[in-house]
Amino acid sequence: MDGKSDLHTAVPRATRGNLPLFSNEGHTVSPNSPPVVVRDTVISGAAMSDRPTLKEWPPGSIQGFDVRTGDLKWVFHTIPQAGQFGEDTWENGSNLYTGNANDFPTASTLMDITVDGREVRALAQVSKQGFTYVFDRATGEPVWPIEERPVPPSDVPGEQLASTQPHPTKPPPFEYQGVSEDLLIDFTPELRVEAVEILQQYAHGGMFTPQ
Repeated sequence: MDGKSDLHTAVPRATRGNLPLFSNEGHTVSPNSPPVVVRDTVISGAAMSDRPTLKEWPPGSIQGFDVRTGDLKWVFHTIPQAGQFGEDTWENGSNLYTGNANDFPTASTLMDITVDGREVRALAQVSKQGFTYVFDRATGEPVWPIEERPVPPSDVPGEQLASTQPHPTKPPPFEYQGVSEDLLIDFTPELRVEAVEILQQYAHGGMFTPQ
């Protein structure tokens, strides 16, 4: 379409143009990293601000456009829509109005690696959690197991969290995950004691500890 594609058309509550901070009319969609071209498809992610507004932000859908015409080819919904896999986990129709769920912070990295003597054409994707997810880019299978591990439930009345979360077994996390006393300052014994006392006022623990 004359070298242009519209990121807003297929995204609920997305609005073009600059809007006031607490506008109730909608929100703009911004790519969170340069688009990726895969054969004849341009793939673009989306990012929405986390600032509070009077209306839910749009969902962070991933869109694929025809590289020649600019036409929308498909949409991957990070929040499942009606009839899609995972819809049943969103109670009371909350999937139809909830926003954000933006995709990963960076584009994937393509690399050729050797695993147990086997050459693997791999795709590596880092996350804000400090994980790196590595897949065989020919089959889509994880290069190393990704385990579903139990995580703590929420103590907020009515709030239901997933009972497990995915944990890549390799490579190891590249940053701290969660909060523990081991991370507190220890410049002097007095400061250490004070830091521990302050930490005890808050819920803390592993990365998936409800806050």
